[in-house]
Amino acid sequence: MKKLLYNNWILALIPLLMVLLVASIGGIERQIFPDAGDYAVLAENFFSGFEQGTAVEPGWRTPGYPAMLSVAVRIFGKTGYLWLNLIFLYMTIVFMLYRASGWRLSRGWLIIFMGLSGGIIALSSSALSEIVFIFFLLLNIEFIRRKMPIYSGLMLAVAVAIRPAALFLWIVEIIWLIMTRCSWRKVLAFAVLANLIAGIWAVRNYCVFDHFAYTSHSGRYNYFYKVGGAISYLEDRPFDEVRNELSKPLENLTPDSFERDAVAGKLAMQWILEHPAGFMHSQLLDLPRFWMPDITPLWERLGLTCGNQGTLDILRREGIAAAISHYFGNASFVVIAVSIIYTVGYGFVLVLIIIGFVKLILAGRFKALTALVLLLGYFWLLPAGNLDWRFRMVVWPILVFIALIGLPGGGVCLKRINTGVASSGNQS
Repeated sequence: MKKLLYNNWILALIPLLMVLLVASIGGIERQIFPDAGDYAVLAENFFSGFEQGTAVEPGWRTPGYPAMLSVAVRIFGKTGYLWLNLIFLYMTIVFMLYRASGWRLSRGWLIIFMGLSGGIIALSSSALSEIVFIFFLLLNIEFIRRKMPIYSGLMLAVAVAIRPAALFLWIVEIIWLIMTRCSWRKVLAFAVLANLIAGIWAVRNYCVFDHFAYTSHSGRYNYFYKVGGAISYLEDRPFDEVRNELSKPLENLTPDSFERDAVAGKLAMQWILEHPAGFMHSQLLDLPRFWMPDITPLWERLGLTCGNQGTLDILRREGIAAAISHYFGNASFVVIAVSIIYTVGYGFVLVLIIIGFVKLILAGRFKALTALVLLLGYFWLLPAGNLDWRFRMVVWPILVFIALIGLPGGGVCLKRINTGVASSGNQS
């Protein structure tokens, strides 16, 4: 019985129960994140025009998650998003458990780190794309680890279709493939396959909207968030105020979403070139936000916002006392107590991550370290200026593995971890 309960397929159900509990308490059909509304509308119209005739601007969202969500809704109804996320979360955790078993890492702590993650629970219980993205990103990394770049490229193509944040990850991974002396034919095939779906969708946008572009989001993202965040930092002004000011040059400019995006991109580049030092300084100041605790999205999903909106902006401009007062201003004792306990626990995990990195260094696992730095650095540095908990969540499974290495006794796995296939014939 004990062996059965400790089976990977059984263990992986535990985090799903946490997600179902939070979704039930917070309201299964209730969506509190703005992106969720976009995905729901696009899923409903995916096979009948996608963005056309909806409130979502052309090119604003990429097709991967809406396509999957559309199928899930047709099968499961209004709760389709929940079933979709639960299925992919389950497959992700099963994969992680089998990998932990092969590396002799603690599966019990893995379940705790994944099942009690506020960010993972909030994402899984909402119509958001990160959980599905994480699964394909892990497969992408696993196939690269196994020196199978063709399959890796296909998995990255699907990941990019789900979240455009991974659009340039193929460049980072090509660097790795070259470093590991992969043949140029396989490197070329990887590059083509990794960009396959994005290329097809760009052709689709050209046919439908007369613009050969994958998304109409990137220029405005740089303008509103990276430049807006920089101005907010440098001039010590609320971010929302800066963003409203930046939007004025784009008002009534053109109804074409792609053209507005191109103009926003040019304005962003112009500001960056005029203020290079200030821009770089602001990006560096934003980097710590990548590591902030992720308890807030869980409270939001439960409907207990406790005044947390804008807390980070207040923390930066007015200090920690004002931020704490703002965050907990209307919170109950339970919310305050759980937030403090969760933050302490999260700090414990961060310490384990640091210890895990040190163990890898001391063990001389420099290939593994290089791969980790390339991957984590990409998702840490690329969105700098608009970092929040969601960017860390896409690499949370990788960080969990590092934390497991940091546990007492976790170093035993260092003899088994490899960036390629184990020479013994067992794929460790």
